[in-house]
Amino acid sequence: NIAMMLQEVCDFSGALRFLEKALASNEMLLGQNHPQIASTCHSIAFVHSLSNNYQSALKYEKRNYNILACLFGNEDIRTQESMLWIKQFSTKLSEKMKYPTPPIVTNSPSSISVLS
Repeated sequence: NIAMMLQEVCDFSGALRFLEKALASNEMLLGQNHPQIASTCHSIAFVHSLSNNYQSALKYEKRNYNILACLFGNEDIRTQESMLWIKQFSTKLSEKMKYPTPPIVTNSPSSISVLS
């Protein structure tokens, strides 16, 4: 699928655009609580995590979990796997908030001239 190809070349915003369109279309066709909706939510969560947007990743993974728990129960392997992703994204979000990434300093011509 196109979103996966874009993800492979690190075009995360392009991948998200296609996945969000797929989610909207599938919701219209299948309703809110369908395994395909859950799968798409997980894909969106994963792409958000690749861009270090763990808050959005958590939002979509929690939706995935809720759908899976409703359809298959908490003991289902898919639901348990989703819970592991939620824990991972939560940990990454906590780390990101605890140790924010410092701004990148570049040696652009404008910064050099300011220092000169």
